[in-house]
Amino acid sequence: MFKGQYQHNLDDKGRLVLPTKFREELGEGAVITIGFENCLTIYTAKEWENYTNELFSKSMTNLAVRRTMRRLTGNASDIDLDKSGRLKIPSNLLSDANIVKDVTIVGLGAYIEVWATEQWQKEQELDKQEYESNAEQLYHFGKGND
Repeated sequence: MFKGQYQHNLDDKGRLVLPTKFREELGEGAVITIGFENCLTIYTAKEWENYTNELFSKSMTNLAVRRTMRRLTGNASDIDLDKSGRLKIPSNLLSDANIVKDVTIVGLGAYIEVWATEQWQKEQELDKQEYESNAEQLYHFGKGND
């Protein structure tokens, strides 16, 4: 399970050092792609398979499915960590997530998010404002009580 947040910087070659705990859990076959709210998402091989299988089970006649597939899989890249645990993030992903130098890496259970630190701080403010109402709504619906 990925958890916590870590501050890192891209090096001059656009490489990012992943936290040791995250590297150990990623294993072989991990994938990085476009996430939501202007971040990047890293999936283990198993989570990537689960996520894409669910998407691919949807009807290709649905425009939302096709667009999501294009965005998700068309921007996906296999992760190859070097001996130092560095990941070379493709330039199109860096651009899409507005990542230049300062990066925040966040563990979200089954996957990892990679944020431009400035964007992460803005998202944290929004999350802080909505945390209680979101938690109440999720708890309410999670219990099956309408």
